[in-house]
Amino acid sequence: MNSNNDYDDMKKYIRLMKENYQPNKNHFFGGAKQRLIKEEEKELSDEELQIEKEKMEDAVSKPIEFDNIKIYSDNVEMSGTLIRESIKFTFSLDSIDGIYISAEMLQLSDPLLEIIQKLRSYYITWSEYWSQEIR
Repeated sequence: MNSNNDYDDMKKYIRLMKENYQPNKNHFFGGAKQRLIKEEEKELSDEELQIEKEKMEDAVSKPIEFDNIKIYSDNVEMSGTLIRESIKFTFSLDSIDGIYISAEMLQLSDPLLEIIQKLRSYYITWSEYWSQEIR
């Protein structure tokens, strides 16, 4: 009987923890969802989005497909895919090195490493620009 009460108590504590969980705003993945609810986000116009895409394609690789660019009062987030390389990327001002990539079974050839370095270099330029824009 006692073990059943322990089990019920544990379920209750887990449920309470889930209900009261508040993500850390400084953490990129948790904070983004919280900000979407509490802050208005600004979106780029189609023309501004096209300019951003062309700048990135000229600097990194063509073609690029953007998922989204979100502009908050204290952060900017941009994500998309380098189509030819099948690399998904996310840029964020929410952390010191706010560039994240995801890919499946990449062969780390010299040309691909060069593209990853270009992506990182573009992030530095992008983050400097957007840091000034949101201030």
